[in-house]
Amino acid sequence: MRRRRPKNGSSGRLRIALAQVEPVLGDLAANLPMHLAWTRKAIAGGADMVIFPELSLTGYLLQDLVSEVAITLTDTGPIGPLLNMSRRIAMVVGLVFGLVTMFLLERLVLSRLIRLGKDVADIGAHGDLAARVKSDGNDELSQLSDMINRMLANLERVQQERRRDEERYRAYIAHSTEGIWRCEPGFELEGRRLGLVGLGGIGRALARIGAALDCEVVGWNRSAVPPDLPCR
Repeated sequence: MRRRRPKNGSSGRLRIALAQVEPVLGDLAANLPMHLAWTRKAIAGGADMVIFPELSLTGYLLQDLVSEVAITLTDTGPIGPLLNMSRRIAMVVGLVFGLVTMFLLERLVLSRLIRLGKDVADIGAHGDLAARVKSDGNDELSQLSDMINRMLANLERVQQERRRDEERYRAYIAHSTEGIWRCEPGFELEGRRLGLVGLGGIGRALARIGAALDCEVVGWNRSAVPPDLPCR
């Protein structure tokens, strides 16, 4: 605000007029004449500045009416008479600037939210758990980005541990000299017939295990079956 020079003979103090008005909610056309009238009174009373309440031109509880009463910074026609009068006295009024509101909303929220959604979709499409979403600022969206990155880090760690376990398992199978049995839940060996081809060290051990489980053990060997084996 440009500081006005004190009038001749004045003390240099700023004389302020406070206008307590009751605006019509969402009706800029009805509220503008009220502002002009009070501004004329302030000028007639020798005031250097007139101050109106917050959102005095539109009313306060606009809610869904914001888009209807908002004006842009480049389209000031609706308040042109008030702007002309501001050349005669400093003024503080309240209204909704749609362009500023939409710019801030797009810059601070919408664009970041769209970018976050795109980053998450790309990570899901490529399955790259080592990737991270961009996190900037110190608000709820940045906190959400940090939570997503921590989740990705945990998933990446679990994936790496699973791969290491699989590699160890495959290495164990490749170098193991022992047989591995896999029994489905509820599968009983008792009374089943167990056939063994070859009665070497492993074959003899399996024959004894089968007999202990009450299986009928049938074995084949290039040489005679040892008489102490529980098989035929």
